[in-house]
Amino acid sequence: MYKYLLLGLFASLLVVNASFLEDAKKSHYAVLVAGSNGYWNYRHQADIFHAYHVLRNNGMPAENIIVFAYDDIANNHQNPFPGKVFNKPSQGPGQDYYEGVHIDYKGADVNPEVFLAVITGDAEKVKGRGSGKVLTSGSNDNVFMNFSDHGATGLIAFPSGELYADQLNNAFKTMFEKKMYNQLVFYLEACESGSMFNNILPENIRVYASSAANPYESSWGCYCGAEAMVEGKNIQSCLGDLYSVVWMEDSDLQAQSETIKDQFKVILEKTNMSHPMEWGDKTFEDKEAITDFQGNTDSTEDSYNYFTKLMNMFNIHKKKDMNKIREEQRYLDLVKKSSVVNSRDIKLQYLYARAREENTMEIQDLIAQEETLMQVNDTLFRQFAFDLELNVLNEKNENIQFECLRNSVNFYKETCGYFGEYTLKYVQYISIACKKYTEEKIRNTISDLC
Repeated sequence: MYKYLLLGLFASLLVVNASFLEDAKKSHYAVLVAGSNGYWNYRHQADIFHAYHVLRNNGMPAENIIVFAYDDIANNHQNPFPGKVFNKPSQGPGQDYYEGVHIDYKGADVNPEVFLAVITGDAEKVKGRGSGKVLTSGSNDNVFMNFSDHGATGLIAFPSGELYADQLNNAFKTMFEKKMYNQLVFYLEACESGSMFNNILPENIRVYASSAANPYESSWGCYCGAEAMVEGKNIQSCLGDLYSVVWMEDSDLQAQSETIKDQFKVILEKTNMSHPMEWGDKTFEDKEAITDFQGNTDSTEDSYNYFTKLMNMFNIHKKKDMNKIREEQRYLDLVKKSSVVNSRDIKLQYLYARAREENTMEIQDLIAQEETLMQVNDTLFRQFAFDLELNVLNEKNENIQFECLRNSVNFYKETCGYFGEYTLKYVQYISIACKKYTEEKIRNTISDLC
């Protein structure tokens, strides 16, 4: 008898909460960015497509999510599963995270200018580009942002440009002044990602940021090499980034009561190759559930929480699935530890993997070219540090001189030509030089070296 009464109450709540759920969808927004291209960077788009599914599975409406992805991975000729993208290994078919994702900005539209316009709600600047969508969130709304790509001291990279920490944090301030959010959470996957917030993100604008690494170290790819296997086929590129897959696989468990602080503890425990950090406003991290940002719930709505609990009581098959997910997770946690690669070295490792499968002259030439570029960068910046007497080992790269850094990096690109993912590890040298010398002195030094 009680069973039928509960079922009746459950049915009633479905009707009563319908209007509430319709309103709730207007108050949760997200911007997801994969900032790279190239098949060796498979993992960045895989991360972001997985993040999209996390948000959708937690109830965030598709129209409230804005996605940036170059979109050259799923249908790449090297992909053994055309039209599919995976973010973790699987003995069976695995989950295709590309399926169902709506990408708003592709190709050349994945750039810093469009990104900044989108997050500050400047529709005029993106007119004629991609979907034209910008954030339309308001003062009562929560916003989640996730960026996955390469980084360096004070910058994160896009395929055709860089976004500097001062630009990102100024955009946050603009959003705050325009009352575009109640609380904002930003998860950043990139090398030296802590430098995007260190001594620059204010604590009084209700922005909480989590970085994959501290300001001085690399982040790490995972599910690489022999572990990049799906249904017996090797993807030949890392499937994910360690920090990213840790938080997303945790979110996949859909613990309604898990807070931002709870999730960061998981990130700290399982991201064992770098030092994830927290920045900005931490006053709400132990009060807000992760699904208040990575989904469509609101922990302050008791009626919705009760509705969710009732739904879970009757969703028996889901409980069984969750047990399987947890069992799989224990296995994946072991695999992650044995399959990590420093992000700076992933392109070369990718080329080595290709050579094992197809040892052609073209592949050997690409390997030789990459090794040469790495050696040239090592030699050039070693001499740069020597000529300018830089103490690069002991210098704390804080209080970045952004105007000098931006101009000097651009001058290096124009003068020396190659500015690849490996070069990013040496941006810190330029940043250190900017605190000791004039831009003219740095330009002259670069000119002499190149």
